[in-house]
Amino acid sequence: MSVRMVSSVFPHSDSVGVGGLIRDSSGFVLGAFAKKLPGAFSVLTAECLAVREGLIFCSRKWSQSDIC
Repeated sequence: MSVRMVSSVFPHSDSVGVGGLIRDSSGFVLGAFAKKLPGAFSVLTAECLAVREGLIFCSRKWSQSDIC
């Protein structure tokens, strides 16, 4: 399984965008997410928020038994 997460900082609107894509070992898309979060954040913080949102997305979409 491959999880890719990205973020974008929008300084003029005091918000960040985060998103991610989850693929299986064959490259088939298993899930995707995108979200706009309010707040003025640094690029590093935005990347951390993308990771957090990705982990939340994965934990809600799949239980441990689905992954193993």
